[in-house]
Amino acid sequence: MPNVLWRLEQLRHLYLPLNWQLLKTAKKIKVPFLETSFEGNELLQLDGLTNLETLSNFDVNQCRVEDLLELPNLRKFSMKRAQYIPESKFRVIHESLSFHSGYLKCSSLGIDGEILKKRPRMLFGYHHLRKLWVEGGISGLKSTHMLPENLTMLSLHGTEIESDPMPILEKLQYLSHLELLSKSYMGKEMVCSAGGFPSLVNLDLTSLNIEDWTVEQGAMPNFVRLKICNCGCLKMIPQGLKYVSGLQQVKIENRPNSLYDRILTGRDQEGFDICEM
Repeated sequence: MPNVLWRLEQLRHLYLPLNWQLLKTAKKIKVPFLETSFEGNELLQLDGLTNLETLSNFDVNQCRVEDLLELPNLRKFSMKRAQYIPESKFRVIHESLSFHSGYLKCSSLGIDGEILKKRPRMLFGYHHLRKLWVEGGISGLKSTHMLPENLTMLSLHGTEIESDPMPILEKLQYLSHLELLSKSYMGKEMVCSAGGFPSLVNLDLTSLNIEDWTVEQGAMPNFVRLKICNCGCLKMIPQGLKYVSGLQQVKIENRPNSLYDRILTGRDQEGFDICEM
């Protein structure tokens, strides 16, 4: 990709591809439709896009992070998923999102858990933040003040949370998609209490060591899809799921034999009819 986008002053919406590389060259390249030429640069320049409203798949390794502060009309912002962001760059992103917070409608963000561990209230008040990926140790979720209240999607990976995160996560009123991936939670027990997760639709549990998972009646009233992958210690499917009338799909991958046997017979030791889900 040539480094000329910053010259498109009237550009309103920019959707960067998930995989791309900036054209790096020391030679001047002529761009006829812009009636100009440019010299190769190592990072994509965006500071000329003063009318830009949407910026999607922003890549901190390919774009000039400081240019985010030069986009006064930005309304929607999303970062490329699963990126390691050095703390120095994240400070600039944090400053930019804080600067835009008054009129930014929605945003998506990936963050190193170590940064959140050092500054646990850093994201509180990010009312525009809808999707959040956290990777790396944060040790624990002590309160809902660690997370923006309007989150609709949350993915935790390697966060090494020691106590059950569900009492905190289930209070996120708009959360519809939750991923607890490898080493996100280190405990053995997990409880979804009555009235919790009012908007949750999708839940992905991958490579966890949980043994006992309890779902109380009245929890997850809008729950539709459950995925359990490589959770070899899980003793049984929560019986409380039979009260979730909208549950349509339960997908179990790399399952333990004991759990698989109960699924084959259609009934676990407590008499829960899995086929009814």
